[in-house]
Amino acid sequence: ITLTWQPPSQGGAITAYSIQYGPTVDCTEAQLTQMVNSSGSATSYTVQILSPYTTYTFRVRGHSSGGPGNYSDCVTARTTEYYPTRPSSVQLTDLNSCNCDESGQNRTIMLQVRWTRPQNINGQLRGYTLRLSHEDRGI
Repeated sequence: ITLTWQPPSQGGAITAYSIQYGPTVDCTEAQLTQMVNSSGSATSYTVQILSPYTTYTFRVRGHSSGGPGNYSDCVTARTTEYYPTRPSSVQLTDLNSCNCDESGQNRTIMLQVRWTRPQNINGQLRGYTLRLSHEDRGI
């Protein structure tokens, strides 16, 4: 997420900015547990290594030779989606004890597939893709 801000209208020359943030919608010191510092007077900063599909709250303050200023109002932003982790506990069950009927004729194979939802969805889960393959070819 790239933050951009205006320098403070009062105070001395800005020598650095502090950006306080956290994975929350609350604007409290206790919730904004992470901080990065930018050197110089640049008025934008890209915060990296954030969790996918997570809402973060940010606030910025300038530093001058007189010390740190007050924090800005908080702003929130959500990171983009990312693919989910893989499902676990995949189980494949043949629903028929025999794949032939009473007369010995082949019948349609019926398989049941079960799995546990991925631990980290990282966005909105829209569905699953199942692939079944045979030793010689995909089915």
